[in-house]
Amino acid sequence: MVDKVFSSEQLNRSLKVLFVDDDVDQCHIYERIFVGRCAVEVAKNTSEARKILAANPGEIAVVVSDMRMPTESGLDFLKYVRENYPSVIRILASAYAEEDTRSALMAINDCGVHKYLQKPIAIESLRAEIKNAIELYLHNTLDTHSAQNVSSLFEEFKDSCDRWTLHNVDLSQELRALDYGLCGIISVYRTRSLNSLSREGADELMHLMDDYVDNIMCSSMLFSQADTKGQYVLNRGSNYKH
Repeated sequence: MVDKVFSSEQLNRSLKVLFVDDDVDQCHIYERIFVGRCAVEVAKNTSEARKILAANPGEIAVVVSDMRMPTESGLDFLKYVRENYPSVIRILASAYAEEDTRSALMAINDCGVHKYLQKPIAIESLRAEIKNAIELYLHNTLDTHSAQNVSSLFEEFKDSCDRWTLHNVDLSQELRALDYGLCGIISVYRTRSLNSLSREGADELMHLMDDYVDNIMCSSMLFSQADTKGQYVLNRGSNYKH
């Protein structure tokens, strides 16, 4: 994924790195370093940085802030970023590494800073750090969206099962017919999960669907007159197992 971060035109357009530094020359350096690699925004103070964050919702993946600035410290600014944009990866940079060591530790603990960089920063090292930060942002965002999508698809699946059972009351009294009907619904949602979720998310959804259908079948076994001896065996087999 790291290599794709800077080669994908779509990601280059949609994700940005915000550099905050009161040194104008340093801001120009940041812009030149990442030309053609990723989109960059620069701010000469934290007030400008706040405006950029507000104007680019969901687009700023990483913020790199200098520690010492006239109006507000990088430490205080990154606290603001954490409180208002928690998904953004935060990096603190300082030219006074020895003097700012204590503040750096505070930043890691209080601001959730991902990295503390000592200036001057070697170009290739900075590029590598930004690649890693964007990769982390994408990973975290994917995990969040995947969890939301699993929950959403599972709720749709349960509704589909309930509606099918309700609309086929007579048919659902036959356990085998009920099993095949629900199996068809599982197949539909399995395909949807493979198209929209990560492998882990698809596996999680399959387990949830399995358990839900098993509960329906067990309840039907208890109340179905067609199987008073409880000899029916669930056998959905290769219809949806993976």
